[in-house]
Amino acid sequence: MQGQVSLSGVVLRGISIGIGLLLLTGTVLTAISSAGQSSSNETCLSSDADGRFEAAVRAAALEPSNATLQHIVATFYFQRSQDPRLDATRKHVCLDNVATAEDRALAADPTFFDALVYKSIALRTLAADEPDAAAKQRLTAEADDLRSRAVTLRNAAGTSQAEYQNSNLALPPPPPPPPPVEGAGPIQFSYAQTSFTASGNTGALQKVKDVRPVFPPVAISFGIQGTVVIEAVVDRAGRVTTARIVESVPLLDQAAIDAIKQWQFDPATVNPTNERVTLTIRANFIPPK
Repeated sequence: MQGQVSLSGVVLRGISIGIGLLLLTGTVLTAISSAGQSSSNETCLSSDADGRFEAAVRAAALEPSNATLQHIVATFYFQRSQDPRLDATRKHVCLDNVATAEDRALAADPTFFDALVYKSIALRTLAADEPDAAAKQRLTAEADDLRSRAVTLRNAAGTSQAEYQNSNLALPPPPPPPPPVEGAGPIQFSYAQTSFTASGNTGALQKVKDVRPVFPPVAISFGIQGTVVIEAVVDRAGRVTTARIVESVPLLDQAAIDAIKQWQFDPATVNPTNERVTLTIRANFIPPK
């Protein structure tokens, strides 16, 4: 995996094992409340069909000083906050839980880059919907401070990369760019360069619709770059039916997935004897000069 996101040297080995044990034992942990996860969890756990979210919350409650576990909980909350079915109140609750979980992560490790990034984005999203001018200013100022701290850490850390690949825990997609800041100038978009190889096809696939992944402005501002590798399936009609991350760069994955799912190929170039063709796609995000 390539990328320049630092997790402060914390590797996720063993997390999935611990969570699996929790699921097997079915232990009910009242410590969830003491860790700051109150009944408001119901708002953000309602779509937790496979129980991974709740298992992560329980594991984090067992180890409140484990910054990585607290951050994993925050990423689940953030993903839930992006559900378009949520009303403004429930979205606010989920984003508050993001900030609370990242507060615990930062209390355990004040140099946790990803926690600084996620909390900054959550606060800026809350600020965009805040009607009170004083509260909006406070949230924005705190988000800006977190961003400055993250940039300082990134510059000091150099090219450290995240090690999510060491965990079998399926993390949710990274968050989208935050809403625009009032008074900010127009955003100059940059795009990733893509290439692909195909297996299960006798000839060369001809792409008839190409959509390039947008380099998220928030990732550029934090100095995040790298190559996302995706495995996608093309059906006989030339449509991309599924796409999954093989090598991840947090904050860049979703942009790559969103673009690739819009690709289309000439059905005449798809091998008619196969039900599907598998693509291995590399999306290279290079920051603008």
